Amino acid sequence: MLGETSCPMKEDFIMADPQHACSNCSISMVSGNRWVCNQCENFQICDRCYEVELKREERERHPIDQRQSHTLYPIEINDVPVDTKDIDDILESEFFNTRTFHNPTAPAFVTTCNICDLDIETGQGWRCEVCPKYDVCKSCYQKDGGIDHPHKLTNHPSMADCDAENKESRQLRELKLRKMLDLLVHVPRCRSAHCQYPDCRKIKELFRHGMQCKTRAAGGCVRCRKMWYLLQLHAHACKESRCRVPRCRDLKEHSRGSQQQSDSRRRAAITGMMRQ
Repeated sequence: MLGETSCPMKEDFIMADPQHACSNCSISMVSGNRWVCNQCENFQICDRCYEVELKREERERHPIDQRQSHTLYPIEINDVPVDTKDIDDILESEFFNTRTFHNPTAPAFVTTCNICDLDIETGQGWRCEVCPKYDVCKSCYQKDGGIDHPHKLTNHPSMADCDAENKESRQLRELKLRKMLDLLVHVPRCRSAHCQYPDCRKIKELFRHGMQCKTRAAGGCVRCRKMWYLLQLHAHACKESRCRVPRCRDLKEHSRGSQQQSDSRRRAAITGMMRQ
């Protein structure tokens, strides 16, 4: 309900991030070093992504569209204040006390034991592989040497296991997306029919499909939607004035126009409030 209400107003929110952001994972760099490219003006990565970069093969290192990798040198991050404690008074609210904003990783719904009807903590229960919604807490499972249930029960994964699995899958997605975005820059310059870079041919086929497709993204074409998603991500981060990626300049101009309209609506709303 809150998401449906705020979605039409999302362009009116102001996002402020005064810190440098990693070009790979987009996380703000507030400690350690930021590794800056000696040739690419807008490329900088965090310590974690730099360690990943060192483990890559030579042809997969930055920049992926050139045969020789660029040198990255560290700049120590020392301009972030150590003490960030908020001195403002804490305002109590019954509404926010019922929410889980203080712990966003906590499960939204608690599982209940089918025998004792008590809540089951994460990683402390057992679930039937056949019966839907049949869960047993650890105490009831261990009672009298086990539960008299006809099907096999498996242990719930712990929060640490879930976090580790989510972190690994997130890193794999980030790595795959980074390679795809690097390939967007590589493909317009590539003239080889047997390019050595992985998935170069797939991106070329995706571009050819986009030029020939009659359905288009607006009509529901999955491949066209994928192409536009990658192009929009690239245009959002691209700082090159003469970028050769298809539609990059058009998407930048569209984004600037949308931002100007959003600023105009915001100023009009503020002016209206002040006149009341």
